[in-house]
Amino acid sequence: MVLRALSGLNQLVSCGGGVVITPQNRNILKKQALSVWLCASMETTLKRIRSGSRPLLEHASLQDAQELFEKRIPLYSEIADLLVSTEQPIDTVVGIIYDEINQTLYT
Repeated sequence: MVLRALSGLNQLVSCGGGVVITPQNRNILKKQALSVWLCASMETTLKRIRSGSRPLLEHASLQDAQELFEKRIPLYSEIADLLVSTEQPIDTVVGIIYDEINQTLYT
């Protein structure tokens, strides 16, 4: 799926948190993308995804969710070119990402 999504140029691909589990996905993302890790506190994350869009976290406790996240931190860190907290206004988040893309791709 990631390979197909990254088959063209100038694309934005939104990946689910589990994309980092597969070594092939991490390799593709690292080599073919500018990866932005959008992070938030576990409490904020759970509030945002309780709608049923994340089966692993649908009925997870805060502790279960934290354990899952902590297992994935090294994998996220392996591929992330930029880490941005989403615990700030969206225009700030967008500005940080925009500036990084301009610096990385156009300098």
